[in-house]
Amino acid sequence: HEIIDFDALVDERMRRHPAIPVRGAAGSVSGVHEQLDAMLTNLVENALHHGGPNVKVSRWRTANEAGVTVEDDGPGIEAAHLPVLFDRFYTTDRGRGGTGLGLALVKAIAEAHQGGAAVTSEPGRTLFTAWVGVRRG
Repeated sequence: HEIIDFDALVDERMRRHPAIPVRGAAGSVSGVHEQLDAMLTNLVENALHHGGPNVKVSRWRTANEAGVTVEDDGPGIEAAHLPVLFDRFYTTDRGRGGTGLGLALVKAIAEAHQGGAAVTSEPGRTLFTAWVGVRRG
């Protein structure tokens, strides 16, 4: 693991999507740059593919965690799907080539960085959040 400026990583990744607003700050984290980049990329691509036209990215930090939340204004996700969305090979999109690996990868990367991933959804607002642990000392 190396010290990574998570804000700069998000800014760099989001240059591909200049219409998406980015707010907040997460600071530096200890991790693997390529993995954290893949975690963010999967969350953003998922929102663009399945969510509504308005996607927002927020960075945040608490005493013990730093993370990113990707919000969209799409139709929402059925409640029955929420508990299994991060499971490997689970997809609601197999007909369009979905493999069910993107969100599983997000969760695996977050957990490998002492963090986690979560989703909340209702019609018109879905929030995917991924975070990493912030080591002290």
